[in-house]
Amino acid sequence: MNSLYITCPKCEKIFEVDKDLIPGLGRDVECGSCHHIWFYKGKDYDLDRLNRILENYPSEVPKDVESLILDAEKNQ
Repeated sequence: MNSLYITCPKCEKIFEVDKDLIPGLGRDVECGSCHHIWFYKGKDYDLDRLNRILENYPSEVPKDVESLILDAEKNQ
């Protein structure tokens, strides 16, 4: 699966999403955890925030998620 990781701006849960489901202009998405709905327009993460989340909730996200995001950025 060609994935990207989207962070809910309300509860900060991180979700893996098939990149093909997000059109170039973005789309409305709903958090499966808190049900917050927002418009995802791409690059919905910053690495400092992601690192803070990983420190607080290490079991929630695979340890290699940061390297996956960096790889995805290089391939864009």
